[in-house]
Amino acid sequence: MLDRLVYPAVPPQVEYKLTPLGLELLQFCETMNTWAKERETDMQRARRSYARRSR
Repeated sequence: MLDRLVYPAVPPQVEYKLTPLGLELLQFCETMNTWAKERETDMQRARRSYARRSR
């Protein structure tokens, strides 16, 4: 998912970039992040409800 390129330098220098597979996974992560942000209030409400029941 990542390409790693090491340059023969002192100090060592390394460059990383996403492969096409990594970019595809990133799209799913962004979708999941958007979903979570849109439901933040619902999740907080569920946490409070769980905490009340756990006492």
